[in-house]
Amino acid sequence: MMSTTTVPARAAVPRAALPDALAVGALVLAPNLAQGLFARRPAVVRAAAAAGVDGAAVRQLSAMASRSTRPVRVGGTVLLLDPRDADRVLEGPVDVYAGDPDPKRRGMAHFQPGAVTISRGEAWRERRRFTDAVLASAPALAPRVAECVAEEIARLPARTGWRPWNRAFQRIARRIVLGDEAAGDDALSVTLERMMAEANRLPRRPSRRLPAFRASVEGHLERAEPGSLAAAIADTPAGPDTEPCAQVTHWLFALGDTLAANALRALAVLGQRPADAERALAEADHAVACLQETMRLWPTTPMLSRETRAEVVWDDGTVLPHGTRILVVNTFFHRDPAHVPDADAFVPQRWLEGTPAGVNHFSRGPQRCAGADLAVLTGREALRAALMRTLTIRTPRLPAEPPMPYALDHFRIEAVLA
Repeated sequence: MMSTTTVPARAAVPRAALPDALAVGALVLAPNLAQGLFARRPAVVRAAAAAGVDGAAVRQLSAMASRSTRPVRVGGTVLLLDPRDADRVLEGPVDVYAGDPDPKRRGMAHFQPGAVTISRGEAWRERRRFTDAVLASAPALAPRVAECVAEEIARLPARTGWRPWNRAFQRIARRIVLGDEAAGDDALSVTLERMMAEANRLPRRPSRRLPAFRASVEGHLERAEPGSLAAAIADTPAGPDTEPCAQVTHWLFALGDTLAANALRALAVLGQRPADAERALAEADHAVACLQETMRLWPTTPMLSRETRAEVVWDDGTVLPHGTRILVVNTFFHRDPAHVPDADAFVPQRWLEGTPAGVNHFSRGPQRCAGADLAVLTGREALRAALMRTLTIRTPRLPAEPPMPYALDHFRIEAVLA
């Protein structure tokens, strides 16, 4: 008997019902744009946290997914509601799912044109090869990273909040990436902050500050200081399209700003959980687990986006035309009670068994954050260095039992390090 295979009928992504589309715009898209896609605006972050926007967004997307996990179209964007769809997109080939939809490209090109994160084709492959090769040196730098972190955390004032913590991490980033001679170059980080704040407006041209910023970075790179990533850059072959300076820019803000927010939130949690704090100080793996669990609960990258470079047909018949913008909402998938056990609880132990399904704060697949291992190493050392001091969290007060809040405003965290 001849066997037959049924091919699913091709199906366009349906439009979300009007009430759902309006809710997604009001609770997901608009708040993230208002808070700043590249540099968070403290006043807007505070207002969004007070209004409970993130919790309302999770409830809205959970309600939509309970009716159907098929993707839906919201305006010009396809919104994913099933973690399996998120996996297939994030783990898909970069030549099919590009990581630089127009808003991301317009913003990042303002302060880091030529970065691998907004590259395509052969330029992406060359820049990713270079980035992976340089960052492969991170494990060998572990003693140096620990030394830099310990020195900078020790310099923090007894009463510490976001600003001194952020400045300490920016110094750490400059020392790890560019070398100790760059430690005092605060102007470099301030300029980068300003360019990223400008990028929130999604300009269509590079910042006027960019030439001077790049000249400063290149001056530090020329020293190729031993024990820094600059030395690894000097030893790594680069092609005409590599643009090392653009890759360095990304590492500077990823360590100095993004990781700083993640680590400060983790410190706020550990400062109110003595058992976890004690274990994190004694066991490096538990410190890493606490950092990762913090990033799951409050991802500093609340959304990931991709854009199809050709028509894509999934195995269930779903058709994504060329140029389709796809949205993965981490704040939803990380807290989705249908797929994440104890989704609203702080459970670092889950990370000791591997990366939980559906968690994407470092993305995944070929476009996974190339510096994830360096970030985790640096964050781990920062937490343990801070825990060596007597830690008291003044604000905020976090619950001893779940649920943990959906938002944790890092701008308002205050700690005492005696």
